[in-house]
Amino acid sequence: MRPLTSAADRAEAAALVQDRQRQLITRGIHLPDHHAAQFGVRTNSVGLYDHGPDGEEDLAACFLLNRLPDDATGAGMTLSLAYTAPGRHDKVSQLITLWAADYAARINAPWAHGETPSWHAGRDDCVGRLLHRCEDSLTWRVTGSHYAPTGNRSVRLRLIAQRRPELQHLITCAVPLHPSPHPWSLTENPQ
Repeated sequence: MRPLTSAADRAEAAALVQDRQRQLITRGIHLPDHHAAQFGVRTNSVGLYDHGPDGEEDLAACFLLNRLPDDATGAGMTLSLAYTAPGRHDKVSQLITLWAADYAARINAPWAHGETPSWHAGRDDCVGRLLHRCEDSLTWRVTGSHYAPTGNRSVRLRLIAQRRPELQHLITCAVPLHPSPHPWSLTENPQ
């Protein structure tokens, strides 16, 4: 897990998002076009990489990590625009969940927060199955929903922070523990 600091890294993440969006369109789910563009301009993007036997890296997932100032809500951090590469095994979502709980604990946040779109369920109710999986298999809890000024609806999720020292054997983490000065939400309009 590492920040996407180079233009090439961010372009690779944008391409992953576009590939996933094309796959979702075949299921009747249309996400805003600006999601891919956000990875090209946001400095708070993070990638989960697989490392092959010869040292090659393969981007398995990407998301935006928003560190929020401590406040009465105890938000601490929010993951938004999380996308996995098409054709990836479901274990990628589990790794992101384990990492998010551990990272939240390491920054002394009580929770990791997340957002998932809920504009359209799709022909096969993909969004409903995603929320069911988030709650039942991945231990995220739905805490509500909200509408952006654009009319797009998102579901808010929350995960209990939990330190997992054994995770260092599965995931190398190069994401700094200090806050990003540019918090951003899934439902915010692109700039």
